[in-house]
Amino acid sequence: MRILFVVSGNNLDSPGAVVSNQAASQEKIGHQVDFFLVKGKGLFGYLKNYFSLKKKALNGNYDIVHGHGFSALLAGLITEKPAVASLLGSEVFENPNLKKVYNHFIRKRWKATIVKSDRMMMQFSDTGADHIHVLPNGVDMDRFKPVEGEEAVIMLPEYFKKEKPIVLFMANPQRRSKNADLAREAMSLVNEAELKVVYKVEPDDVPMYLNAADVVLLTSRWEGSPNIIKEAMACNRPIVATDVGDVHWLLGDIEGHYITESTPEEVAKNIRKALRFGSQTKGRQRLMELGLDDQAIAQKITNIYTGVLHA
Repeated sequence: MRILFVVSGNNLDSPGAVVSNQAASQEKIGHQVDFFLVKGKGLFGYLKNYFSLKKKALNGNYDIVHGHGFSALLAGLITEKPAVASLLGSEVFENPNLKKVYNHFIRKRWKATIVKSDRMMMQFSDTGADHIHVLPNGVDMDRFKPVEGEEAVIMLPEYFKKEKPIVLFMANPQRRSKNADLAREAMSLVNEAELKVVYKVEPDDVPMYLNAADVVLLTSRWEGSPNIIKEAMACNRPIVATDVGDVHWLLGDIEGHYITESTPEEVAKNIRKALRFGSQTKGRQRLMELGLDDQAIAQKITNIYTGVLHA
């Protein structure tokens, strides 16, 4: 099967790590995946890519055009090829005014729509569509795996001088959805640990940053299915997270996982609990039980493609 991934290329000259990993997992199955990077801001910026995308989709003889995030709208305009959409979360929750547009594309343009959590699915419950699939991103369990914390710190000497336990906030603090202010306010109440804010790092280094942390912190206002939580689980790290997206389902009742209310006091209280826990969790085992390794998810996506082609 030949698949064209349509993704934003505004911030990078290559696809982001999550979409790249999904493509790699499809290629392991035996499919060919190419990328079309959308350049431009706003509706008109995206529409400028229409003719070049259409040309690539037709000349490449692709079976499926799979759009990710806001780029899925552009993919849905290529009527000559079946379009599949993956909605990631931010494009749904950050701009409610686009809901009518997404509803139209779900009903009329996309042959299948993938959302990351039940909460996202509820946003489109009024479409009446029967081709919406709840499917979180999978985790590459070979890349994300436990490493001794001290070993990880030694491999990151330019960043971690471990004088105190490390609470890791791994997201762009400028993004409103990530709510970095809540993380900072909470950590101002936790004198026994140090907050490290990390973003814009090489994808291959992310597992080491996670393993170097004593606690992984997520204070988001909203999410689809936060990848950093699944990746931290794969590394068996203690986690404190607000109850967004599918976090409650992901973390389950595993010791060392703490779901918190969105106040500095509650976040700080749960960070202290996670610090006292002080050992590896069974998050990795939980991920496997949920079937969230990347190859299992890749097969489910392939099944969606097959269903589209045979509809």
